Amino acid sequence: MSNIRLNAFILFLIFIQILMIQGGALAADIHATGWMLRDVTPTSTPTPTPTPKPFGVYVQAVIDELEIRKANDVSGYLMKDLWNKYTGVTQTLWYKGTSYMWNNCAKGEWVTIGGVPYQPYGCSYCSGLTLEIWHRAMEKRDADRGIAKAKENWNGLGTKGIFIVKKLWNVIKISYKDTGQVVTNNPSPATALEMSGIGKIITYGDSAKFENVKPYDFCDISRTGSGHSIVFINWIRDSSDNHIKGFRYYSSQSSTSGQGYNTEYFSGEGGSVIKSYFHAGRVYDDPSQWTANIIREADFQ
Repeated sequence: MSNIRLNAFILFLIFIQILMIQGGALAADIHATGWMLRDVTPTSTPTPTPTPKPFGVYVQAVIDELEIRKANDVSGYLMKDLWNKYTGVTQTLWYKGTSYMWNNCAKGEWVTIGGVPYQPYGCSYCSGLTLEIWHRAMEKRDADRGIAKAKENWNGLGTKGIFIVKKLWNVIKISYKDTGQVVTNNPSPATALEMSGIGKIITYGDSAKFENVKPYDFCDISRTGSGHSIVFINWIRDSSDNHIKGFRYYSSQSSTSGQGYNTEYFSGEGGSVIKSYFHAGRVYDDPSQWTANIIREADFQ
């Protein structure tokens, strides 16, 4: 009978030991002399940091969405502005609860701009569309990183700074209202990206750096008598010696009735684009690469 009780007691100890181990509070060491319990601190497995996707992945995703909309809805090129109604984008852009680029037009709605009626729904123009592509790509990256729309923070840009980005993107020279200081003498998408710290300038008219330009860089170009804002896709090269003679891009233009892919050539290569006015900027793939944002949160004029 004593052996039965001893065996039962041992089984009871083993059962208690298993429960304590599973609870994560204790572990057991078996020694030659018997059972000995010791404290155990559970260790957590670190979550690996995912490798950031190239920003171009998000840019292409937005372009694909724009192409689908064009195929199934209304598109058009309209180079007009009406505050809080239409400013060259296919949809209204919101940042930190503030709208700063607008297409608040219903399908079929007529809007009078400068005494002329238009239907802006689905329309865009070049700098509006490229800014929209950048904005929506930033939102997609945030979503991938688990950042809610209400928590977005693009390197400290505020609701005044985003309007300054908009002006620079549209190649408009502005100054701070309180100091009169010019924000930059070289407004462009590339400058806006570098000043905000979200990206960097790749080339500012230096053709020796053209080989550094990559797909999905944001560019502005000048032709003889006009300019354009584009998302760079690829170079077009001469078949004889491989030199660059033109480029393919995505933007909004009258020739494609709004958003679409297009091709242009440099002056002397069958086109009118001026090499010294080809400006390219790139968004950093990883937000950890962001540099100091030097755009002030201030009114401008």
